[in-house]
Amino acid sequence: MKSIAWNKTHGYIACGGEGGLLKVLKLESRREVTASVVNSSSLSTNQSLEGHTGNVSLVQWNEPYQKLTSCDTNGFIMVWMEHKGIWYEEMVNNRQKSLVRGMAWNHDGQKICIIYDDGVIIVGSVDGNRIWGKELKGLNLTCVEWSPEGRFLLLGCNNGEVHIYEFGGAFVGKVPITSNENKRKDDLIMINWFKKQKDPDVPSLAIVFESGVIQLLKNENDSGPVVIDTGLIISCLEWNFKGSIIAVAGKKDKINHPDDKSHEVKFYNAFGELLHILRFAGNICGLSWEGNGQRIALAVDCYIFFATIRPYYKKHIKLVKNLISLASFGDFCCIASKSDDISKEFSLVVCNAIGSPIDSCNINLEPRQLCMNSSDVFAASRNSFCRFHFHSPKSKSLMQFTTEKPGLSDERCIVYDFPEVGKNYVDDYKNGDISGCFFIYILPKVNLYSIIQNSQHGMPSKITMNCFSEIIACINIYGEITFHPVLDNLKNHTDINISSLKKSPDLLAGSRLKSTGSEFDAQFPKIREPDNLLSASMPISESNGMILDSNRDGDENSNFARTYGGGHQGKWRNRKELADSLASLGESHDLNSSKMLNDNRNKSSIKSKFSDNMRSVNVAPVVSKPLEFDRKCAWDVQFASDDGQMCAIMDKMRMYIYRGTEPEEPMTCSAYMCEFRDLEVKAVKLTDLMENPDEPEDGYFFKNDVKSLRDTRNLISNVGLKDAAQFIEENPHPRLWQLLAEGALLKMDFSTAESAFVRCKDYQGIQFVKSILDINNETVKKAEVQAYFKKYEEVDRIYLTTDRIVSAIDLHRTLGDSFRVIELGLKKGGDLLEVSEMEEAWNGVADYYFDRQLWNEAVNYYEKAHNEAQIAECYYMLEDYGGLERLLNDLPENHKLLPELGSMFSSVGMCEQAVSAYVKCNKLNAAIECCTTLNQWKMAISLAQKYDIKDVDFLLSQYAVYLKQEKSVFTVVELYKKACKFLHAALMLYKFVKDLPEKHRDPLLLRKMYVLIAILVEEYKSNRKVSNFDRSDITDLGISLEEEVALQNVAPRLIDDPWRGAKAYHFFMLAQKHLYQGYMDAAMKTALHVREYEDILNLEDIYSLLALSSCSNRSFATCSSAFMRLESLESLSPDEKSKYETLAAEIFVKHPPKDSRSNTVHCRGCVESIPDWYTSCPNCNISFPVCVASGRPIMNPSLQWTCLQCHHSAFKQEMLTRSCCALCHCTLLIPV
Repeated sequence: MKSIAWNKTHGYIACGGEGGLLKVLKLESRREVTASVVNSSSLSTNQSLEGHTGNVSLVQWNEPYQKLTSCDTNGFIMVWMEHKGIWYEEMVNNRQKSLVRGMAWNHDGQKICIIYDDGVIIVGSVDGNRIWGKELKGLNLTCVEWSPEGRFLLLGCNNGEVHIYEFGGAFVGKVPITSNENKRKDDLIMINWFKKQKDPDVPSLAIVFESGVIQLLKNENDSGPVVIDTGLIISCLEWNFKGSIIAVAGKKDKINHPDDKSHEVKFYNAFGELLHILRFAGNICGLSWEGNGQRIALAVDCYIFFATIRPYYKKHIKLVKNLISLASFGDFCCIASKSDDISKEFSLVVCNAIGSPIDSCNINLEPRQLCMNSSDVFAASRNSFCRFHFHSPKSKSLMQFTTEKPGLSDERCIVYDFPEVGKNYVDDYKNGDISGCFFIYILPKVNLYSIIQNSQHGMPSKITMNCFSEIIACINIYGEITFHPVLDNLKNHTDINISSLKKSPDLLAGSRLKSTGSEFDAQFPKIREPDNLLSASMPISESNGMILDSNRDGDENSNFARTYGGGHQGKWRNRKELADSLASLGESHDLNSSKMLNDNRNKSSIKSKFSDNMRSVNVAPVVSKPLEFDRKCAWDVQFASDDGQMCAIMDKMRMYIYRGTEPEEPMTCSAYMCEFRDLEVKAVKLTDLMENPDEPEDGYFFKNDVKSLRDTRNLISNVGLKDAAQFIEENPHPRLWQLLAEGALLKMDFSTAESAFVRCKDYQGIQFVKSILDINNETVKKAEVQAYFKKYEEVDRIYLTTDRIVSAIDLHRTLGDSFRVIELGLKKGGDLLEVSEMEEAWNGVADYYFDRQLWNEAVNYYEKAHNEAQIAECYYMLEDYGGLERLLNDLPENHKLLPELGSMFSSVGMCEQAVSAYVKCNKLNAAIECCTTLNQWKMAISLAQKYDIKDVDFLLSQYAVYLKQEKSVFTVVELYKKACKFLHAALMLYKFVKDLPEKHRDPLLLRKMYVLIAILVEEYKSNRKVSNFDRSDITDLGISLEEEVALQNVAPRLIDDPWRGAKAYHFFMLAQKHLYQGYMDAAMKTALHVREYEDILNLEDIYSLLALSSCSNRSFATCSSAFMRLESLESLSPDEKSKYETLAAEIFVKHPPKDSRSNTVHCRGCVESIPDWYTSCPNCNISFPVCVASGRPIMNPSLQWTCLQCHHSAFKQEMLTRSCCALCHCTLLIPV
């Protein structure tokens, strides 16, 4: 094998080899393959392509166009295409002058760049046409790569330089290469640029040197790249489908590493951190990732190896910004995230089972690794870790009985620093290999410090602690698993304070990554308990990390402390002994996540006593002697939570279950282990689940039983209870005794069942056996046993065959199966159940449909059960308000359901029905509140008057105040109008008009507002006639008179002449209308009437209009009077007065101040001649109404028409062409 490439879109694998070998393979889909390993029988396509004569050194896929490009050592390039599952030759290219050193397709597959050893570059299109070519003399090219967007070409040269050319062939510059004194730079072999869109702050460009150095850059101009020294002679490299992991293959130097497996594949993240190592004995000449990144294909000698990637999935449905890590235990989950992109703060949030936060903490160390138990969260950065004691709702309730003070909450989070970790990281990492070591702690304080050096090279990637047998399991980056006993390393040191160990309620193991044990010979951790965690936490090193694992036992035993007695043998001590030992130190630690602190008076003495007895024990580094174990490709390990002798290990594609060091028959499995408990390993196929998270299938979750559990089942079913009991005696476990008890019950052997229940401490089972023994009927015993195993259909069959219908009914009533209860109750004439029992059953059936939102079916059964409350709920959900109204009419007065019906009607705006419901149950205040909520103020006032409620006006005023605050004046006016408070509405609108600023005073709008004010006052007058009041209403009459008197102070003429404002703006606009229409005389005479409204209109507007209209009418005497009034206005500035004076001078220089004409008429009272625009006779003081349509006085009453609404007049002739009143726009109901 010489090359390999995996098509990311369609799944084809192309592999090239010696002698012109070129094959295209395709694996069957995962759901079609039942085996967990890939072999020749699981290939859906296996085709050999002929045409090459030399060794096929390069294969490249053009995924957008589904083409394959291959090249051999003779410079022969072939392009292949697929048709109906068969691959055919499409194009051939043979330059025959030099060897091909590299080729690459751009991101959209439209262009290919081919480079030759002699410096020639050729760029062609997908259809075979040549786009451009260039020859770089003096340079030997080694590799080529396109930029992700296709704008640039990167060319690698044999002198270690990387040149940048734009897509048209113009030279742009060079990529900055970081120098390395100890490595060659003339062996550049590969450039790999991740093509898909990616975070610009994450490196995506890899420049590879054969000597083992990889330079990771964010872009072609990145001056601060990440440099990796892999320690390999690199042969190939490739990014995964997300650009988050880079796989590097090569071989070690045989001089420094003479072992057989000198060829390795190392996996790094985008920032150069080593994640895992695969070792092979054969030469690795190529690698390629699968499209979804779950597998990687490796060309090793003449084989293709497929490695399955097992990522640590960190995903949560809850949206968390900058998620770093997740950890869970029982009903709790801890989410570690970065607070924001700028600050260096991180947060730990503990959530309950439904995702609601219950406690949180902010820290300054980066939580790269995370674990937790029922009371504490442990987070580790590169050189520090912290312990966060969180409070759950249960612990908070317990805290009420403790003496913990809120001011001491900072002590819940303690940081442990290792300042010397990572100082020599670069030196340790130069040859590409590193070693690891462990730290062991006994919490809540650091009582013991010890280092267990790993016996093999390679930093730990996962550690797990077995707190039953004090064993630490470690999987390193090579996949090798080792087991380290803790006590064997501790008991060899005579300086350990065993009395302090006895007082330690928990254990914590930590693993330092990427460092050697020699750095810690003289360094021991310093515990810090900061008053302020954020200000006291230590800066984080950029080169190291820790992995933590704590006591994760979730059963009752997790509340006990592991202590060490004589001979340093582990045993369980009860909670009272532990509390006593802790109390002797002056500190009490509740093991159910609560902490009790003494008061401040004893605080200093406690600390001194604590420092004497609970101080850290500094133990020199010791070399661990791991237990003999042979698993070289492990990727997960899980200890049994209830048996310290058992563990499960995932090795390649198999699950091994060990009892001690003896393995059981492995099971083919590729799932992630969740829990090992009760002789069952629960696992989840996370790979499949992450592909389809919204619709998980049952096959994603499964259980694997251990051999003893399978054997016990077989013995009980096929051999006998006696042999099964003997087998369990030899292999005791509570789950096996439980299984025996259940088997004995099925075989009606109650003595064996009782004994087995006693052995597994199942009190419920013991009580059940005792209740069975009190039954004399064998048939009933069988039914009860079947009911214990929840085989209710069999129980029903037994009861019915023995004519025990009542017992069957009781069974189904207990199970909540109301359908079966009704079916059985209707047998034998339906006399088996009482009326109340039948109603209960009908309610159960109705509830079944109600829970499934089948309201039509539910309401029928609720009617049979006479459940009015649920009937109303169903009608409401069905929006059957007619049915709700019928139910309202059928209910008696003061029924408990009436308020609920009123609320239902009120929620949909049916005010009348809601009021009826409230009145029927004598809740008058609720009825009035409903009216006010629905803006039915008239109904509210009528209710208040009918039932003598005095708070309506107060409620109305309160609501009006609220609307005023919301600046909704017109809503307040509408509110007062609906409540028949016409005078209040008119006053509110009058104040609004008066408060309008000058620039917003639109005459048309103001005219309409004054018309509305006048209409409201007229309605008020019509509703408060004295003739409508009787003696009982004398109080209301007095209130009305008081309101009118108060109104006179605000608007003096509003009651007497409500139309005055409307007439002012009406005549003002009418004069302008005449002016624009050319009726100058009518305009002037109407403007003369406008002078009567100087208290409403602007004086400058009045006399400017009069001056303009009179000048246009050549009535210069009137014009002169208007100018004189303008020049005397105090509101005008001197400049404005000067302008008027200048204008008047210009006019009256040419025209003397005399009216050119003056029409007169005879007064109908005294027959004196008066001007025709007079509205009253100066001799007899008789008044003449003004026509609202023309602005002329009406001297002859026979020509007068009067409006029925505003009571103003107009000439009948003017109204012949109108359909409404010119002032109030009231519709003419009777023709003129």
